[in-house]
Amino acid sequence: MSFPVMWGGPQIQGAPSLIENQQPFGQAIPTHFVEWFDGATLDNIWSTSQGSGSGGSVSMKDAIDGGLSMFSGTGSGSSFVLHFNDVARHYSPTGCEFISVTKWVETTDVRTLAGLTEGFGDLGSDDHLFFLLNAQDDTFQELLHNDGSGLVATTDTTANTTSSITETRLRLEASAGKVWVDGDFSLVVTADLPAQPQQPIFQVNNEATTTNAEISVVYCEVWNNEV
Repeated sequence: MSFPVMWGGPQIQGAPSLIENQQPFGQAIPTHFVEWFDGATLDNIWSTSQGSGSGGSVSMKDAIDGGLSMFSGTGSGSSFVLHFNDVARHYSPTGCEFISVTKWVETTDVRTLAGLTEGFGDLGSDDHLFFLLNAQDDTFQELLHNDGSGLVATTDTTANTTSSITETRLRLEASAGKVWVDGDFSLVVTADLPAQPQQPIFQVNNEATTTNAEISVVYCEVWNNEV
C-alpha cells in the first residue's frame, strides 16, 4: 500500500513512515511517498518494464512482511525494472532522500539496483541517476551516479555485498550525495551528481543463463527536503 503526498501537501495521518518520527511535531514533509508493498496487488502508481532479455515479472508475496517479488527473467543479462514510468519525477536533485529495504531471494549471479533516476531505460551516459548497486560478483556495494554528461561514475561504498536484508538510504544535496547502508554512513560524493528531477527505481539483473534472479522489495520512502 502506498501513501503519496504531492507538492507541499500535508502529511497523511496514519501513514507508517521510517522518517516521520524524526521530524518536529506538525512539520509537513514535502512530496512524501511511502510504500510498504503489501496487499494483493501492486499499487498502480508503479510501472514495470523489461530492461533487457525476457521473462521478467513481479508478484506480491503471500507472507507477512513479504513485500514484492521481482524476477529478472532467465536469459543471460536479463533485467526487470520497477519505476514511476517518467510520469511522476517529483524529487529534487538538490534536496531529496530515498530509503529502501530489499533482500535477495536468489543468491547466485544476481545484481540489485535501488535508488533514484531521471529515466528508467538503458540507464546510460545521458541519464541523471543516483542509486546503489548490490552485486553478487563484487566485494563492496557500489554507488552509481551521473550528471547526464558522460559515463556513469562508480564509487565503492564501505558496505560489503550481501544477500541479507539491506536498508539503503540516499540523500541528494545541492553539492553532495550521501549514502547510508544498514544505518551506517558509508559514502559522500561531490561530483557526477544528477541535475534533473528524480523518481524511485528498483531493478534486478541476472548474470547467468539459467538463473531467474529474484529479490524482495519490502519498503520504499522518498521525500523532498526543500519545498
